[in-house]
Amino acid sequence: TKELTVYQGTAGKIYLWPSHCPTQLTLEVDGTEPVTTEFALPQPASKNFTNSSGFVYEIARVHDLLAAGAKECPEWTLQTSVDMARLMDTVRAQLGVIYPKHDGVITRARALLSLWPVSSRVVGALAVIIALAVLRGR
Repeated sequence: TKELTVYQGTAGKIYLWPSHCPTQLTLEVDGTEPVTTEFALPQPASKNFTNSSGFVYEIARVHDLLAAGAKECPEWTLQTSVDMARLMDTVRAQLGVIYPKHDGVITRARALLSLWPVSSRVVGALAVIIALAVLRGR
């Protein structure tokens, strides 16, 4: 099965292949011929997972940012991550997708936070972080 991601807008489509670590992008604007761009992988190619050597670019960027003393990446900020998590939570809720172990802990933590005075919310936020770490087996 071809692992293909398609983004469809009002004036065309974008195709990414393979989805988890794309090396090919096709832009199809309505009324024009599709344009395909290939992205070379660094060599030698990884033998662990298909195209996983493409993560070298992300690793290099993080390394450069840390060496420069940066606290976040300007191309993908903390706020972008929070926004994406909220969007994914909204999509999951609309689709009815539930992760009982995860969703149960988060729901209980949010309920507890809403009951505490503002000064205690820092402690509550730490409790949520600890609960998430426990869920992830750390």
